[in-house]
Amino acid sequence: MNRDIFYKSVAVIFVLSVALFMGSCKIKKNTVKEKSLTENRKDVSAILINSGEKYNNLQYRFNGKVNFLEEEYNLNGIIRLKRDSLIWMSVRLSVGIEAARIIILKDSIKLASKITSTYISEKISFFEQITNVKMNYSLLEAILTNSLINSDKSLYRVVSGEGDQDDVIKRINTEFMENYIVPIEFQRISEMFYSDGNNEIRVNYDEFEDSNYGLFSGMMNIIMQSEKDCIRARIKISNIEFDKKGLKFPFKEK
Repeated sequence: MNRDIFYKSVAVIFVLSVALFMGSCKIKKNTVKEKSLTENRKDVSAILINSGEKYNNLQYRFNGKVNFLEEEYNLNGIIRLKRDSLIWMSVRLSVGIEAARIIILKDSIKLASKITSTYISEKISFFEQITNVKMNYSLLEAILTNSLINSDKSLYRVVSGEGDQDDVIKRINTEFMENYIVPIEFQRISEMFYSDGNNEIRVNYDEFEDSNYGLFSGMMNIIMQSEKDCIRARIKISNIEFDKKGLKFPFKEK
């Protein structure tokens, strides 16, 4: 495989792309307006009871099929995350061979592959170069953990969206558009919408599973729309574990 194609494939895989189609996409924006809320629904923390934000580390498995640059890959892997610190990922081919290992820090990314004898170490802006969508560590972690991009809940307020059964959390005083739909019956984010004005990301979460840290999504559907490309993704999540003792993040540098 061409080295540039390999880099792009693994980078896109990391942002959970398991059914990619390059082409035009349209993202429907939610109509958001103010509404009268009862006191217990004005507070962001109160309507995110099932967000499970107290864990220190997280691990889960994923699987799917990737179509990229007219090639198709059957892939699966493991994601491990140390909260607000690092993300580790092992991507495997359908035959069980590890294609790559990736470590994401707040300011950098490292990728190593034995099957292609490649190694890269780049700034976190590498993802923006690959996907044409502005991304940072906080955004990546939020997508992977079904969470708000910023942990400071005072930056958000509860407003109204489409339908009376869903609350919408909106980021205030920011140049970016950042909205989250929170169904009352879940009290967990079911949809994330993020836009920097030129590029947009929408993530739909489904098949929630219960745990001692609240609900966690077992399925993610993603659309990433840049000025140049559109990426569609669908990924199945399983074997979710919180605060696993002795969780390791093995990565051998060249």
